[in-house]
Amino acid sequence: MRAAHGMSEDLFEGLAAGHHELAVTTTRPRGRLLTATPLCDEEHVLVGAPRWAARLGGAAVVRDKGVGVLEHLPVVEVDESLPFVTRYWAAVFDSKPVATGAVIAPDLRAVLSCVAAGAGIGVLPRYLCDEALDTGEVVALLNPPVPPLRTYFLVVRAGTLAHPHLARAHEWLLRAAVSW
Repeated sequence: MRAAHGMSEDLFEGLAAGHHELAVTTTRPRGRLLTATPLCDEEHVLVGAPRWAARLGGAAVVRDKGVGVLEHLPVVEVDESLPFVTRYWAAVFDSKPVATGAVIAPDLRAVLSCVAAGAGIGVLPRYLCDEALDTGEVVALLNPPVPPLRTYFLVVRAGTLAHPHLARAHEWLLRAAVSW
């Protein structure tokens, strides 16, 4: 989570300094200098290769026995701080993961490839793994009643939407995000 927070802070500083006019972030800014509008939500899915799902006994076993059945499995992530896994564990299991990253991949597409190859389990945005789920390349290891979401925000400096070109861009992005 440190990396995402740092990136958002850099964006906020750039907005405040006037280096750019709009930013899309996963962090809501604090204070009154910047304003944020929720743009879209991204659903996250806990996935593994079919062999991991079979070894666990399926999603029903994970649901019934809880997080303990996952603790011995290797984890694939984009950062050693485990931002996606940590967020998922907090939302679904109300706990922190005990595992460390067995494989740290350069981006989420690489996480999907590593998970599909059987390197471990991972947490991915649904849009990224939907096709792999449909083809059986990966399996959802749990289907919680309320899936964890990450909200994206469209952030601007307070008062800048009075400028017509920025207001149009802001409105266009809000309308476009409905289909994301």
